[in-house]
Amino acid sequence: MVYANLVPGQPLYHSGAINGVTQPGQVQFLNPNAFLSVVDPNTLACVPPSANIASAVAGENSTPALCNFGNMQRNFLRGPGFHWSDFFLTKNFKLTEQVNFQVSGQFFNVFNHPNFSFPANGAGIPGETSTLTGFGAISSTVSPATGLLGSFLGGDSSVRMIAFQGRLNF
Repeated sequence: MVYANLVPGQPLYHSGAINGVTQPGQVQFLNPNAFLSVVDPNTLACVPPSANIASAVAGENSTPALCNFGNMQRNFLRGPGFHWSDFFLTKNFKLTEQVNFQVSGQFFNVFNHPNFSFPANGAGIPGETSTLTGFGAISSTVSPATGLLGSFLGGDSSVRMIAFQGRLNF
């Protein structure tokens, strides 16, 4: 696996839209100017190692002999947090000595919190928006299957699900 080079002095995360990079309907999460691809996506030429990042941004000294694996590490960045809260409530009512009625409610993702997927990857050349379009932007949400039967048995993966149940036990 090939990792990008980090550009010194640039913050890793960015919360606002960036002209030419953030597409409509997306949320910008990573700063595309903080990462330098080891391969120019336009020419497929190698980009100089991290010691020469200034010349790489300027487009100088791009030769195959300078190809490298980048100075980023595996699992270096963190994606957006995942928040999910379920709530279950059960109440038993005794009808007779041997019969009771049970009412329960199940609330999946009770606070209806959206969970965003990982941002798009594929670093480009800082300052060249044509190589950065969509990088670091989040375009979808994720949620676990919340169905009572599970996702493989026809379960639902909607954002919020509420189920009520009444049961007569004897």
